[in-house]
Amino acid sequence: MFRFENIPFLKIVFYFIIGILIGEFLNIHFSYWYFIVFSSIIFISLIVIYYSKNILLANIILPLALISCGFALLRLSDERNKSDYFGNILHRGTSELNVIISEVNKTKTGFSLISKVNSVFQDSSKYKVSGNLLIFLRESGSEIPSIGDTIFLNAKLTKIPHSFNPMTFDLSNYYHYKNIHYQCFLNDENSVLIKGDEEFFIKKFFKKQNNYIRSKLKKLVPGESNSNLAISIILGDRKELDKEIQFAFANTGISHILTVSGMHVGIVALLLNFIFSFFGNSKVILKILKIAFILVGIWYYAFLTGNQPAVMRASIMISIIIVGINIRKNINSLNILFASAFLLLVFNSLQLFQLSFILSYTAMLSILMFYKPIYELIDTTKMRTLNWLWQLMSLALAAQLLMYPLVIFIFHNGPVFFLVTTLIATPLAFLALGLGFLTVILDSFFHTLAVLTGKLLSFVFDISIAVINYIDSISINIGEFIYLNILDILLIYILLWISYLILYRKKKINYSVIAFLIVVIFINQSFRIYKNKKHDEIVFYYSKNNLVYDIFLNGGAILMRIYHFTEEEAIFAIEIIEFISLTIILLRLIHQR
Repeated sequence: MFRFENIPFLKIVFYFIIGILIGEFLNIHFSYWYFIVFSSIIFISLIVIYYSKNILLANIILPLALISCGFALLRLSDERNKSDYFGNILHRGTSELNVIISEVNKTKTGFSLISKVNSVFQDSSKYKVSGNLLIFLRESGSEIPSIGDTIFLNAKLTKIPHSFNPMTFDLSNYYHYKNIHYQCFLNDENSVLIKGDEEFFIKKFFKKQNNYIRSKLKKLVPGESNSNLAISIILGDRKELDKEIQFAFANTGISHILTVSGMHVGIVALLLNFIFSFFGNSKVILKILKIAFILVGIWYYAFLTGNQPAVMRASIMISIIIVGINIRKNINSLNILFASAFLLLVFNSLQLFQLSFILSYTAMLSILMFYKPIYELIDTTKMRTLNWLWQLMSLALAAQLLMYPLVIFIFHNGPVFFLVTTLIATPLAFLALGLGFLTVILDSFFHTLAVLTGKLLSFVFDISIAVINYIDSISINIGEFIYLNILDILLIYILLWISYLILYRKKKINYSVIAFLIVVIFINQSFRIYKNKKHDEIVFYYSKNNLVYDIFLNGGAILMRIYHFTEEEAIFAIEIIEFISLTIILLRLIHQR
């Protein structure tokens, strides 16, 4: 059992996040001189607190220090606040830039490249600059760019546009929190690609390892679709994965296991912790070796799968937790979790607004809070295999409790059978990683055993895909019918907190409180539906030369599309449609009277 006083990093992270939010959402002028003066005052105050032991003063100064640090680090993280940011010297028109590619992503029509800007040629002068640039490149017969390549480009740079439709994905916000604010479109005529130097030996080593494991899985896992599924789950590469399998996994809410994420890193850590559990904790040297082997395995997997930001963040978080848990038996896991969050936010405060960061820590917090009480609901200790399966299922259920309402709130999409598919997804990922790596390792020593484990993995996939396809055929997405707002989310999390108190802390709660919260959520949803039925509006969208508008009238929705408009034609069409639609609404109002 743990108490909040045993989680000092919770308070630290809380005040630090307040500072970050102030820096992001309040238009407060930032000056390095102001920050230096304020920091000096706080530093002197901390010295006074240390020698005077004044608790009241400490409770005032320390929160202020953390808030100011969060505010300053957020502003320092934003590339636009740097004096050498390339966006500060750009003029209208085209610009000549020298950039180095740091990330390559495949799109439907080509590639999106995230690049670091080294220099800008403007007005016959060369400027050494910093900052990130988003580059869109259409796929052609020319050489495919890769990380480390240099591009000399002469193209028009534009700010990444905002989406004015509140219910759609906003590309500008997404890239803002990745510290990218400008974009450009390239072709062979306005750019020159220069291949980078010979790859760094570590990167080259892990690329060879990735290709080696990929080839072994192709060879040892029977069935092309099953071997591609193994590659997708283990290495995160689903380029060759059947589209039908991808759709089935997406429709049932478990597509996250097809892309390497924090869950995969956590499974690798659990597997390694189990393998090296025979080291014991009696001797210091064995404990150090155990920690070292687990950390090496975690980071080997992170680099093997391309050291994606979400994977690197999870590796840091889980490494801190592994070290903390193995050093002290009674250490508070929640305190370690918040300590890792604090360190990551200090390194890059903009991560606080990235969805992968939010979901990763929500899932970890949910596991630490609910795994034990869920696992203790059923006693399976007498049957080892059943106990192992129940541990995995408890882990999967615990991870979803805090995360699932947030997913519905953000994406408005949640399969109704998510609890069933979750019970399949985690054991499937666990078996895929365990049997997949075991198959590759055994092939170097006992080829016959490797063939058997490969067939076993293929059999597991056959059964899992059959079950997932059946669930997909009968499932619906409840997010299509439920739109949660802030009040709903708040009430749901209060319910979950009460559930935690009942299950873990064994608190006696008046069940009328739970019933009251459920009724309030139901009333809030019913009121929103009633309000929407009484609300008439017209919503216009203009994207990629297509005009789309919705008319919400008498509680119904009419979707209209008019294609292939120029911007001028779209504006004219909007005026005509608006006049017609307003006339319809006016006639309806007159008729009601």
